[in-house]
Amino acid sequence: MWKPHIRRARLWLQALFATIVIALALGVGVAQMALPWIASHPQRIAALLSDRLQRAVTLDGVTGVWERDGPLLALHGVHIAGADAKTPGSTIPQAELKINFFSALHRNQAWNEFRLVGLNLRLARDAQGQWQLSGIDAGDQAAGNPKDSILFSLGALVLRDLRLTVQGGEGAKPIILLADEVRLVNSGSTHRVLARVRCADTQSPIDAVLEYDSSSRDGQLYLGGTALDLAALTHGYAWQGMQAAHGNGRLQFWAWWKRDRLERARLESDLTNVVLTTSAPIELDPRRSIVPRVGFDRIAFGARWQRGDSGWTADVADLVLDRQGIVAAPASIHLEKTRDEAASDSHWDVRLQGVNLSAPASVAMLSEAASPAWRRWLYMADPVGTVRSAQLRFAGAQDFDVSADLDACAWHAVDALPGITSLTGSLLGDADGFNLHLPAHAGFGVDEARVFRQPLEFSRFAGDIAAWHGDGGWRIGTDALDFEGAGYGGQLRGSVQLHDDGSRPALDVYAVVDHGEVPAAKLFWPINIMPPDGVKWLDRALASGKIVDGRAVFRGDLADWPFTNFAGRFEARAQIDDAKLVYLPDWPAAEHVRAVADFVNNGLSVDSSGAQALGNSVDSAGVTIADLAEAVLELDVEGSGSGKSLLDFIKATPIGARYAEHLLGVSVSGKSKVKFHLHLPIHATERLDLAGTASLNQADLTDAQYALRLKQATGTLAFSQSGFDTGELPVTRDGKPATFRLAVGGFATDKSHAVEANLRGNFPASDLLAYAPILAPWANRISGAAAWNVGFSADHDDAKNPGQRISVASDLDGVGIDLPAPLTKSAATALPMALTVGLPFVGGSIDLQLGGLMRMRGRLESPKQSFAAYVDFGGDASAPLPASGFEIGGSAPLLDLSGWMDFAVSNSGSGSEGLISGVDLHAQDLRAWDRDFGPAQFTLKPKKNELDLGFDGANIAGNMGIPLVDFRQRGVTAQFEHIYWPDVGDTETSAMAGENPANVPPLHVRIGDFRLGDSRFGATVVESYPIANGTHFEQVSTHSKNVEMRARGDWTGKPGSDISDFSIDFSAQNLGRMLDTFGYAGVVDGGATVAHIQGQWAGSPSMFALARLNGTLKVSVAEGRIPDADPGAGRIFGLFNLSAIPRRLSLDFGDFFKSGFSFDSIEGTFTLKDGNAFTTGLKVKGPAADIVVDGRAGLKAKDYDQTMEVTPHVGGALMIGGAVVGGPVGAAAGAVLQGVLRKAINDVTRVRYSVTGTWEKPVITEIAKETVKGEPAPKKPASAAPKKKDAKNTLDPPAAAANPP
Repeated sequence: MWKPHIRRARLWLQALFATIVIALALGVGVAQMALPWIASHPQRIAALLSDRLQRAVTLDGVTGVWERDGPLLALHGVHIAGADAKTPGSTIPQAELKINFFSALHRNQAWNEFRLVGLNLRLARDAQGQWQLSGIDAGDQAAGNPKDSILFSLGALVLRDLRLTVQGGEGAKPIILLADEVRLVNSGSTHRVLARVRCADTQSPIDAVLEYDSSSRDGQLYLGGTALDLAALTHGYAWQGMQAAHGNGRLQFWAWWKRDRLERARLESDLTNVVLTTSAPIELDPRRSIVPRVGFDRIAFGARWQRGDSGWTADVADLVLDRQGIVAAPASIHLEKTRDEAASDSHWDVRLQGVNLSAPASVAMLSEAASPAWRRWLYMADPVGTVRSAQLRFAGAQDFDVSADLDACAWHAVDALPGITSLTGSLLGDADGFNLHLPAHAGFGVDEARVFRQPLEFSRFAGDIAAWHGDGGWRIGTDALDFEGAGYGGQLRGSVQLHDDGSRPALDVYAVVDHGEVPAAKLFWPINIMPPDGVKWLDRALASGKIVDGRAVFRGDLADWPFTNFAGRFEARAQIDDAKLVYLPDWPAAEHVRAVADFVNNGLSVDSSGAQALGNSVDSAGVTIADLAEAVLELDVEGSGSGKSLLDFIKATPIGARYAEHLLGVSVSGKSKVKFHLHLPIHATERLDLAGTASLNQADLTDAQYALRLKQATGTLAFSQSGFDTGELPVTRDGKPATFRLAVGGFATDKSHAVEANLRGNFPASDLLAYAPILAPWANRISGAAAWNVGFSADHDDAKNPGQRISVASDLDGVGIDLPAPLTKSAATALPMALTVGLPFVGGSIDLQLGGLMRMRGRLESPKQSFAAYVDFGGDASAPLPASGFEIGGSAPLLDLSGWMDFAVSNSGSGSEGLISGVDLHAQDLRAWDRDFGPAQFTLKPKKNELDLGFDGANIAGNMGIPLVDFRQRGVTAQFEHIYWPDVGDTETSAMAGENPANVPPLHVRIGDFRLGDSRFGATVVESYPIANGTHFEQVSTHSKNVEMRARGDWTGKPGSDISDFSIDFSAQNLGRMLDTFGYAGVVDGGATVAHIQGQWAGSPSMFALARLNGTLKVSVAEGRIPDADPGAGRIFGLFNLSAIPRRLSLDFGDFFKSGFSFDSIEGTFTLKDGNAFTTGLKVKGPAADIVVDGRAGLKAKDYDQTMEVTPHVGGALMIGGAVVGGPVGAAAGAVLQGVLRKAINDVTRVRYSVTGTWEKPVITEIAKETVKGEPAPKKPASAAPKKKDAKNTLDPPAAAANPP
């Protein structure tokens, strides 16, 4: 049934549509044809606009263009007259009129539109707060009727390229808004505005929709955008001082109003990276201000505002304020304001749920609406925390109530208001007061920076705190607050009165600490009322320990602190156990202290019944600080301990630290008792006064550094802040009594010394020499014991030339020095000695003085410098030091050069070689090779490879060179001008005794004038070289005008069993002169002599003596004469028998006959053996007699066992006999008889004598006589005939012989 109807309807619709299309096409066509006509008649368009605007309108020109949906007329120079004659008109440079044939198909579009292009409008707020639009005739803006404005007089108006400058007021920064298109649709009294605008400096668009009924004055508004730049949008505009510096996101606002009054509003926000700041700086103090900034990661919420009959309500839901990476839980806020018309008062109701305090507090800090003090507190306190739920009813200062559940609330301390950490509890309050209930919870803390140095943190805190106002201030109190903190726990009761006038509060507080650690007490020092020095000392002093029980009460006004006027009372007592008390910095702490500490007002006293300090027991101790403001500590201690612990205590003090180097290695044993008093101004610790004593009983003192050990030390040691002093302690060292004193610091006798130590006692010299390795070569030559004073001293570090030294002083009475002269000394003599050695030994100075004998100054060896010293005999050693080694000078009474050479040889290999850098010493007596040479100057000069020894004296002069390399090959070279070798007779010893013949170097000796005693040998040469087991002397020769001597031989064997084997030849043209050479002048005249010795003897060549010789001696003397021979036959024969022969064999002819005796020859051979000279048939032939000697002469025993046979010649016997019998007269008579009876006397008497006795007292005994046929005396050459005056010597001797006189 319905299908035919549908078919007909479709046909009708198709026909209608076709008709409409045709009609439109016709209309469009007609319009297109009419468009040029319209452009050429602008007055028609002007009339149309005048009718619509009810104002005169003129146009400069019109152009037209056909667009897709209809014609577009461009109006040039649109001039619109004012609403009346007083109102100026407006000129629009460019406008458009659009005809839209298809407007019915589009919402918010009219069939005709009037378009304004490039308007530059200004919207400003005048002084009365009214907004005024300029740049176009806006009608009567004061009346508020938009119909008077040309903007709302047209049906549809489009504003293109609009520029709108908004000026919020005088001084406000203008906001420039740009819009590509703003569409105004006016339909009667209804006006709709649609726009998308943006700020001039941003591209973020804002959508705006406004609907307004000008007749009812109702309307609604929407503003919003999804990608807004908050800073650009607000353009520096400050609301209540708050400004947006940054932010992006969505922001939407809806508003509804009736009769121009806002009735309802809604705001939704979802912004990120929001930064808010303020135009009003916050003054922190008179010199500092700050412009704070507040940042949010995200701000999201939905807000609603609703007007009611008697007020309004506001709700914020799903409030999210994320900050610093923390995502906040959504919160809600309800705010309601009602007004009681009868009472004309406003009532506020506030409800909060899950609000984080940080964000609103930070925003409130930016607002000028808050007071400066409140803003400052919000900035510095930075409150945080969560209000889980809260309700506030406020009708006035005396009509309110509040309840709130708080969670983890905290803020920083600001000025007098303390800071709080993690406050969780329930708050109830009204006009009468408040009560905060704190359930037991952890993490609670209080930060009262002006009272306590650091926040008080509690692991458990519980109780109720009440606050109420009355009596001129707020009182905050509690019945019981239980607390448990880090290392303490207890309970607090009492109250605090905060005065309204801002004066210091009054306290009535009682606290009990049932357990705690001593360091925890440091948290509770009220630094605002305790002096800093007292706090500092308490902090350091109370290092550790346990508080067994503690109680404190404080009652009084803090303005009266420290209650010297008895206006209040502060008292605290704590029983302390196992505490550590550091009463002085850098001093050993007292440990395991058991004490009771009492604080009374501003004073402190501590009484200890036991403690330990580095192993020392503190039997009792008392600490008193009468006034903590003055902070003067008085400490009295009595204790005991071992000597070791006492020394450890001293070493650990600043005194010990100051002198640590000097106490290094020192140890003390035994027991000691200590007692001291300490006065310490804590604010000036440098003015401390310490006085104490320590007693030692049978203690042992040891210094490992100097290998010193003292025992049985008993005495009292005194100490102070400047040092300590042992006093003269009786001690024993190696069982010997001594005294010891150690003074440190201010106790030193010499105030320039930091340390002094002295040891006095009688000790063996070897004990002291053991401390000086450099003297090791000398140690075995110094023996005995003496009184010694051994000292050590060290200067203060601030001295001009600080140093350390060891000193040794003694008179050496009892000490023998077995060193060569001039340093030899017997133990029975005294010789003052003073030795000072600078420390350290490496590079230290040395100063040694031996009475007036010697002074030595020097320096010890160091890595940079060699050992060097100047030794001055008889002087003060003021000469500069040599580069290295000893330099010796001055004048010595005796120099034993041989002894020093032996000493040097015996110590070779000890490291002392090369220590002598030079010698220039005058010896009043030079002893060399066991001989004394008298005064001489001795020099020694080390050269590159040689030592040069110089001698300059009356008895010795010359030089000797000793090579330092190739010594065994090069040997000793000596060149002497003269050597006058002293002859010491029978006491002669060897200068080479004890030497190893194999060690003797080659000798190359030249002597210009060599004398042995009175013997003058003249030029002398000695040449030798080493052989397998000894030394071979190739040449030992002397040459003078009177005698020549040549010898060669070997010296072999070992020391003690060495043997010299030599062949020696003597020759002289005149025996008399040779004897003159040997010192026996006038003994013999004439006599050419040849002597040869072949033999050996034990010892060195210098041990040569006939008494030592084993061998033979051959003597041959030609014609000669013994002058002044005694006229007795015995005296004549005494030349050989009595004294002449042994002296002759000893080369000593000092006892020859004085009466004279001529001989023709002397020939014989002696066999030398075991100290005796044996001869057989020694013949002496002379003109008067012939003598034959047989027997022994004891060269060691100095005795005779000989026989002599004297056979006078005829003629000569008479003379001799006369001389023997009658002396000179008898001799003369004999001469007469000889001349008378010459021919008659042909027989002579041969006499045999026995010679015995000693050399000094020989015994000559006649043992036989016989008459033999006399032989005539041998004839003399004429030239040899005796002179007349000597004729008496030719008389024959008498028949009988007698002992010589």
